Amino acid sequence: MATILRQKAEPLAPLIDPAGWDAADMAAGEDWVYRFSEQEIAEIMDAAATLESSGRDIVTTGRDDFLLPKTAATFAGIYEELKNGKGFVQMRGLPIGDISRARAAAVFWGIGSYFGSSMSQNAEGHVLGHVLDLGKDYNDPMVRGYQTKAAMTFHTDPCDMVALLCLHTAKSGGESRVASSVTLYNEMLKRNPDFVDDLCQDFFWTLHGEV
Repeated sequence: MATILRQKAEPLAPLIDPAGWDAADMAAGEDWVYRFSEQEIAEIMDAAATLESSGRDIVTTGRDDFLLPKTAATFAGIYEELKNGKGFVQMRGLPIGDISRARAAAVFWGIGSYFGSSMSQNAEGHVLGHVLDLGKDYNDPMVRGYQTKAAMTFHTDPCDMVALLCLHTAKSGGESRVASSVTLYNEMLKRNPDFVDDLCQDFFWTLHGEV
């Protein structure tokens, strides 16, 4: 995939941006995948063990509590790709299946501290939650999709970055999908420009009963 430099966006004009990719672009290679080195894995796991053994609630901790002298530069590069590149990265190689849930949470939280500040997106104030089937009905407007076993439609989350950690592979389903909003915008502009104009207007946003 050729490198594309972001250009200034103009109203109702195609967006030229490195985040404007499609499925064929991603299938052509794996430059969107980062595989941790053994040294990076060891450093991350050591930091997570230290954080967990401190006895502190991990959501009260930050980057200064999860020091990664060597791996920090890796995360700085990934952050740049998220902000000014394709907009998404898949990180692989962490031995999540070999550690406890508490240790996995420390790993996930610690890594997240290198990408920004946490924010809640539900009424309970959860900043670290589970995508888990709680037996709820996806068609219930007061239910969040991640609480059901239904295949969710494409959607956005109200934050600058969102991250998911796979604890174990599902017996069936469970695949995550991602799409480029830049490409969606450009396709909409090409196929039906009126939709783009509508999209630029204010919209009501459901809180799914979480007020």
